[in-house]
Amino acid sequence: MRGLADVGSTQKAANGDREAWHRSVTPPRTHTLITRPADFEMTLHDIDSKAVWRRRVLQARRQQSGDERYRANQCIADHMRNLVQPERFVAAYVPMDSEPGSMSMLDVLKDNGAQVLLPFTSANRPLSWAVYSGADDLVPAAFGLREPTGPDLGPDGLSLVDAIIIPALAVDRRGVRLGRGAGYYDRSLAMVRGDIPLIAVVNDDELVSRLPDEPHDVRMTHVLTPTGGLQLLDPALFVAMRS
Repeated sequence: MRGLADVGSTQKAANGDREAWHRSVTPPRTHTLITRPADFEMTLHDIDSKAVWRRRVLQARRQQSGDERYRANQCIADHMRNLVQPERFVAAYVPMDSEPGSMSMLDVLKDNGAQVLLPFTSANRPLSWAVYSGADDLVPAAFGLREPTGPDLGPDGLSLVDAIIIPALAVDRRGVRLGRGAGYYDRSLAMVRGDIPLIAVVNDDELVSRLPDEPHDVRMTHVLTPTGGLQLLDPALFVAMRS
């Protein structure tokens, strides 16, 4: 594993390659297909509260069978194989409860040579970050989370990364992300450079047309789903619709 002294040279190289990265991970818009059960259809016409959205999504996740969840998580892990080039830094998360994703997702990134940063929480502060070295080095934490035990890189750890993989309850095509409401990611992502891909991971039926939004919400640039893989979103559409 490289030391942090190598980060400066890595970041310079990354800056030169970032445009190529965007081209390589952005599929045609025609690939952004979603399917969802009729009883899960949600729009602003009948749901205008983030709290209601959260209850509905969490209820639907609880109704997934173990086999459905396993297959979806295997697909997500497979999509991670070509997401980040070896020796790049990527921020990710440890899935909890029914969140899409698994430890396999993290191990695929790590085994392919990426330096994976995972978050840990401090009350009312942006997330801090540490390098993921394996599942055995994770420890139980508040809210049912598991957190890394490596050296604390602080909130500025995100300055090292070439992409950020983010948990979400749902995301819409404008890039609006529905989180759990604690605000940790909004505080952290507000500090990130504008050219960093922000990739929300959700189930296929959690990519929707439109979600409730607030001014402080940070827009996602991409979404990753089990069936659709990596898909481009359109945060510019959000700005246009509000202007």
